[in-house]
Amino acid sequence: MLSTAQMRIRARPNIDPAAHTYARTLRIMPRYFQHTNKDFKMNKNQIKGKAKDIAGKVQEAVGKATGNTHQQVQGLKHQAEGKIEKAVGDVKEAVKKI
Repeated sequence: MLSTAQMRIRARPNIDPAAHTYARTLRIMPRYFQHTNKDFKMNKNQIKGKAKDIAGKVQEAVGKATGNTHQQVQGLKHQAEGKIEKAVGDVKEAVKKI
């Protein structure tokens, strides 16, 4: 026995079943993420902190690759600054929830 969706696809043979499934997924996904959007919001401090942390990791990796210890130290410094700024943002979010 064919499902209703399969019957509709067989009735229109020019429709690719994979494309049909992909289109259906796109319709369902926004509804799935509606209740979880609040969990992913970050304030400015958290975003800036994460960006500094990532930039510091990149700078440290470049320093290691080139053998430049000064750049490695600067990368570690940026990582520490980023983690501190992200922690400040986390505290602000916690205070906001109270």
